[in-house]
Amino acid sequence: MRRPPIACRRAVQSLSPAPSPHVWISDDLLALAVNRFFRVSCPHQTRHGSHVPGPLEARRRAAKRRMTVQMGMPPPGGLMPPLFHFGALFGVRERGEPSWRYEAPSLKRTEPLDFPFGRPMRPPDTGPLPARPDAHSTHAIPDGFFSPTEIQTIPPENAKITDAVVSSLPEDVEEQRAADPRGCFEQFEQRLEHAGTLSEEDRYELLIDAYQKYRPEAADTGDFTAMVYHCLSRDRACWPADRIVSCLAEPYVQLPDIYTQGAWEILRSLEEMSAASTRRSLAFRQLYKKYAKQVAENATKSGSVDQDMSLSLLIRGLWAASLGNLSGASTRSHESMVETPTLELLRTLSSRLFDSHLRTHLEIILDHPKRATHQIASLVTACTSKPELLPRCIHVLDYIPRNLLGAWTGSLNAKLIKRKRKAPDLATASAQVQHLETWLSMLRVLDSKATSVSVPDLALQTLTYLFKGHGTSGIPPHALVTALLHVLTWHKSMAGLSSERIDVLIKSYAPTLRAQQVANLCLNEMLARLISELHDASLPNHGVLELVVPLFDQCAGLDPVLDLLSRVQSSGAALSQTTSLENHLTQVMDQVSRKNPSHERKKQHVAYTLHMCQKIQGLLTELGVRVHLQGQALEALQARRQLQHIIDRARDAHIVPLAYQSVTTNIQPSTQTELIHQFAYQYSLDRTRTIRQNWRSMYYLYKYMRQNELEIGPLFTKAVVRVCIIQPLSENHFVSTRRMIWVCQLVAHVEGVDVAKKIEHTFWIWRGNLILHAKSTLKAAGVGGRAHVSTLKRLKMI
Repeated sequence: MRRPPIACRRAVQSLSPAPSPHVWISDDLLALAVNRFFRVSCPHQTRHGSHVPGPLEARRRAAKRRMTVQMGMPPPGGLMPPLFHFGALFGVRERGEPSWRYEAPSLKRTEPLDFPFGRPMRPPDTGPLPARPDAHSTHAIPDGFFSPTEIQTIPPENAKITDAVVSSLPEDVEEQRAADPRGCFEQFEQRLEHAGTLSEEDRYELLIDAYQKYRPEAADTGDFTAMVYHCLSRDRACWPADRIVSCLAEPYVQLPDIYTQGAWEILRSLEEMSAASTRRSLAFRQLYKKYAKQVAENATKSGSVDQDMSLSLLIRGLWAASLGNLSGASTRSHESMVETPTLELLRTLSSRLFDSHLRTHLEIILDHPKRATHQIASLVTACTSKPELLPRCIHVLDYIPRNLLGAWTGSLNAKLIKRKRKAPDLATASAQVQHLETWLSMLRVLDSKATSVSVPDLALQTLTYLFKGHGTSGIPPHALVTALLHVLTWHKSMAGLSSERIDVLIKSYAPTLRAQQVANLCLNEMLARLISELHDASLPNHGVLELVVPLFDQCAGLDPVLDLLSRVQSSGAALSQTTSLENHLTQVMDQVSRKNPSHERKKQHVAYTLHMCQKIQGLLTELGVRVHLQGQALEALQARRQLQHIIDRARDAHIVPLAYQSVTTNIQPSTQTELIHQFAYQYSLDRTRTIRQNWRSMYYLYKYMRQNELEIGPLFTKAVVRVCIIQPLSENHFVSTRRMIWVCQLVAHVEGVDVAKKIEHTFWIWRGNLILHAKSTLKAAGVGGRAHVSTLKRLKMI
């Protein structure tokens, strides 16, 4: 039976519920709080047309981050169920969990809403959320989920309750920044996503602002910096090396610990960027000093040899950055270029090394920079006597910058070779060669460790120094060939051969070198025999020419190259390849073609260089090398130089016609023919020049026309007859029969045989009368014997 109403009322009065510890918020009020943070809902905070977020956008994002953190933080003690529930009392079906879940707002465009409240609201806790919600997730709030009528009909008392909830939430998320460097880095990447559309200055300002904003506040800042560096170094087009280094050099940027993998990768990349840069940037020096000070103040001593690798990169980089450009400095001034504070930092870093022997040698070099070359020379000497010390000595040299070792090449070679004016005995020479071999072996190991093509080739620098000092400093030829053999083993021409075969070649050729030293052979003869020996052993021998030809050309011109090729040809050996030699000749011809010398000595040097190139080309052709294209280019270059010489000599003689005063070498062959005929005619009329000068000019013009296949006309032959026969005979000079035959053959070829016969007949009569006149003059002087026209002319008797 039903209970009376009075009983129900009594039951309700007896079940008086306790006050709830939590505030219940309706769905309408929650929708208002959530939509408050949508971009489309805040038209006054939208910045149209700008990719750089401003202060309002930063404030909006900070509120979103706070809200995301609060979603994953349940209230302390958990939710307590109320003591009284109307649904349980009247049998109402209990509703489960809401069918939607809050996620970060999507970026879909919706119509802006008009809200009655003046300040933003924060949503309550709704359970844990992922750190980076996906805007396209299936749980994201769809557009139009809440109707505008539901959002706008909110009673004022609910607004007061929402304000109370907002005031109870934390204001920042510093703990999250400190605990999640990966999340900070992901936000940093998102911030720089559209940096490529900005100018270089705005891009750098955005980088600095993003780093300061998203860097974690804990001790993981160094790892965050390493991640930022790798992110920037992947896009060098957007972030140049100097900008990356400038960012790392900022005082608020914390670099990773020196003994971590990130530090090693950063220092390795910095060394490559510094070697590849064309100019020494101040940012590199500042960054290395900053890193060195951080290590000197905070880092402990290295605990293993592996940890010494990062220290080696830092020491070498700081040392190289403090030196600057060494190309124009003398050897003694290299030590004074390092400042005293930098030297102190280098000493402090070397004291952190784990290897005691390495630390001792570096401290000696850094404490006494002026005696560094003596210390290195002593290391080489020790390695020569004890080869087991070679890896340790190479490790010491690896800490020294490559450009500094290249600058010390001359001084070190002088100490190892110990050059003297008089020839050393065989024992001393053998010891010098052994020191040189050890030094070159160490340099080749250092060259193999180089990661940049701009790093100087130390072994090749040593070989260049030895070749330059061969003629002036008395370096013996066998030392040069020994150095060449060691450099040749690492040359690209020997790339396909095994190291054992190359070592056998060097060891087997050492007695031959000693025999050649005793025989006192010259350098070119030793090199020619080495090329022949490689040819007989079926080994590539073009590497010798590839190394030697540029050095010969740089030191003594192309004369030694021509002499070496002549000796190779006489020995019967063939060259395995001549590409490098042809490329060098092409470079020489390009340099000559770009030159326009004004001094006569420089013009003669250009002419001599082209002449030597033609001779080398002829030798290469005899050796079976096809150089037709290069030969055509060389002939064109030679023809242009000869034409320029003809024009210059004509200007000196003041015989250039007015129409050709500004003529150049870039003229057509028909114009060249006409111009040369005019020059020949003017030379034949010029009586201010001697007969020999006119003859040389005419013969030069004739050779040019024959070599370039220009047509010879009657004007030229008349000028030749006037210069070679008429002018000398009229001035009582003797003309040889050989010259008359040459003139008549030229005339017969151009004007015909009849004209040549007339000239010959006239010549015999004229020269016979001159001889009779000389004999009668000699008899009149009371002297007997045969009358010589040239002798009487020299004595001014005729």
